[in-house]
Amino acid sequence: MNLPLGDFLPRWPGSPWEGWFVIGICRRGSSVRWTKTHLFRSRRMGGFHPVSAVEGLTAEGELVGTVGFADRIVEAREPLVPGDLQSGDSGLALTVPGRWDLRGVESRFELGWRGGTQPLEVKLSVEGRDVVRWARYGPLLRYLGVQGPLEGMVGVGRAAARVAGLGVVEHASGARVPFNPARAVPGRWHWDVLSFERDETSGADLSGVGLASLTLRTKSLGAYELGCGGRLPVETEGKLSARVVEYLGVASLGDGRSYPLQWRGRASAGAAELTYEARISTPLSACTPGGGFVGFDFEATLNAPGAEPRRYTGSGFCECGGPRHASSWKG
Repeated sequence: MNLPLGDFLPRWPGSPWEGWFVIGICRRGSSVRWTKTHLFRSRRMGGFHPVSAVEGLTAEGELVGTVGFADRIVEAREPLVPGDLQSGDSGLALTVPGRWDLRGVESRFELGWRGGTQPLEVKLSVEGRDVVRWARYGPLLRYLGVQGPLEGMVGVGRAAARVAGLGVVEHASGARVPFNPARAVPGRWHWDVLSFERDETSGADLSGVGLASLTLRTKSLGAYELGCGGRLPVETEGKLSARVVEYLGVASLGDGRSYPLQWRGRASAGAAELTYEARISTPLSACTPGGGFVGFDFEATLNAPGAEPRRYTGSGFCECGGPRHASSWKG
């Protein structure tokens, strides 16, 4: 599969901000549950805010690596100075010497990142299988992702661990607006990425099969789907649809942030319907307005006409936030 690598190339300086994001969702039982690394840069414009502020991305330039363990979050954050980022003449090749290296050839992405005082080191390889176009609103916002099987290494200080599971690589760019978009979101937003690992009915391994969904819940309209991508763990026909439908438990932090501890979601394609229940597996990385990042484990059941229900297990990664308290997400 040849991926649209042209959509991952730099759009600077034509776009006032842009970022590249690489996420690894690791298998159940691994010491590392998830990792997210990003490079972000933004051009200052007095009185204007980047649309990316919804996700807490406002710096002029930064390199950030975050790792979620079962009992702690480790983060390394470094400034990105204009001129640090170098790009190749052909294909996707983005380098900050000694710190960041992201390359894409055909369907494979390779990331190398090192930073912080411990230091934190991430080396990941992602084989892209599914393309997800989250947003195509011209110069206002472009957001593209690919996902597929992941393998690599994560090191903190002198300790290192091999990782495997599902990888996500994204590129986003967009405009600045004359208001703070983080305060203008009309409700809670929730992004789930499910990494299916095992078909509990047949015992089959499902490594590299992923499903992603973005849901917004408002007081007047309830929960509705903003976008989804990937695939269900069986062959299906019909348009894929997915959303989070209910929070079963919520935690609050003293700074006004809140996040789900347990929740339910639903996905369908044609006559096949999958329901899942998720429970957090890591602490929260409090990095988005009103929320943050958290890892989770899930159990799912798929029902299709003329077939016995099938059960699946796996791990996942959630990003959430918004100006409303998470407890407003009910039913």
